[in-house]
Amino acid sequence: MFVDSNLTVLDLSINHFSGTLSTEIGKSSLLQTLNLARNELGGRLPSSIGGLTKLQYLHLASNELSGPLPSNIGALTQLQILSLRENKFKDPLPSDIGKLAELQSLYLSDNEFSGLLPSSIGALTKLLDLYLERNRFSSALPSSMGGYIKIGSKGASLVPSATSQQCARCS
Repeated sequence: MFVDSNLTVLDLSINHFSGTLSTEIGKSSLLQTLNLARNELGGRLPSSIGGLTKLQYLHLASNELSGPLPSNIGALTQLQILSLRENKFKDPLPSDIGKLAELQSLYLSDNEFSGLLPSSIGALTKLLDLYLERNRFSSALPSSMGGYIKIGSKGASLVPSATSQQCARCS
């Protein structure tokens, strides 16, 4: 997939695309929104995704993506919404996830993540929505988040949950 380097929004959701994400995606340095949700994409998320330093919205939900998240995911410092639910991601979350200082919504439900939640997740002070259900995590949330957690049948949410209305298509 060739992506113009001047592109700021790429929404190819719900198209039944298959195959893998090209490493070329990381060359789209001006990209702010990447929505490839509800396709049939498989394979690993390329580490070149860390080159999308202006990215604010990453929606890759409902695909067949697998493997660990790239360790350089923390390079996406402008990211506000990360939706990776309903894939086959596995292994522990990289500790660099705590570098996503602008992150407001994190949707990781229905994957195969495992191991301990990194303590760095407690550094996500702008986080409003957190969905981790139906994974294989073996630890609780860091105590630094404990006073703000609301647990319900659909997952754990941080209160208040303003971004749920802003991003109804994410959950």
